[in-house]
Amino acid sequence: MDPSDPAPGPRRLDPPAAAALLRLAAHVERDLLAAGLNAKPYEVTPSSLAGVEVEVDAFDDAVGGVWLHWRTHPSVGPDGPDALSVRVVMAEALVRTLAALGYAAEHGDDSLRPFAVRVLAGPDD
Repeated sequence: MDPSDPAPGPRRLDPPAAAALLRLAAHVERDLLAAGLNAKPYEVTPSSLAGVEVEVDAFDDAVGGVWLHWRTHPSVGPDGPDALSVRVVMAEALVRTLAALGYAAEHGDDSLRPFAVRVLAGPDD
């Protein structure tokens, strides 16, 4: 393999593009908090806090960007029907809340992020 060839697979975004995603994520988190929703940065191992987790996927591929995940409290059970129902309803609520706040967002179609919401643009974009 030629050392000048790029490595196979997704590549990290260049610093300005990654910084733009981080700014978008910070604005989303701030605005969701102001709207009354508990929002915090994404954690691979979910904490006991329920609410929105804001994930930044800073890779240059089809699923890169800012993603929102609704986490239920552990007492709801991560795989039970109640948790599934809550995640479906909250994904719709997040899309509608973001639209009301001036964001462009959609239900994600990434199989690794079931029921996640993808933020496409902020109110100022």
